[in-house]
Amino acid sequence: MPKDGRQVARDSRDAERIADRLLDARRTLERDYALPLTVQRLARHARLPHLSFNRAYHDAFGIAPLDHLRLLRLQAAARLLVDGRAAADIAVRVGYPNVAVFKAEFRRLFRDDAQLRAQLDLALQHTGNPPASQRAGA
Repeated sequence: MPKDGRQVARDSRDAERIADRLLDARRTLERDYALPLTVQRLARHARLPHLSFNRAYHDAFGIAPLDHLRLLRLQAAARLLVDGRAAADIAVRVGYPNVAVFKAEFRRLFRDDAQLRAQLDLALQHTGNPPASQRAGA
């Protein structure tokens, strides 16, 4: 059955409200990436069910919210590496309480950037971890 004009207008307003909530969620990610954010919390903030939020966010921005959060954190970490900070300090500052998870995700994202990997190795020396070039299998 075709929709009448009122239903189309209501659907349009609903879509607009969801788009506004998704933009708000994206701004929250970009502003608060270092905080202990979860997709569930962002979905609640956007007043959408978790799976609907994931799908709508990905459809709107071309990236899943968790992947976007990870990307924002690792890009911030790359900027801090240039300042010569220790890896443990960087991990905590960008929202990774676990340094091992931070290192693994950083290496995966920047696997083709030798300069950033070298800077990470230097930062790891400040945390007592041997650089990748000194570990077996690296």
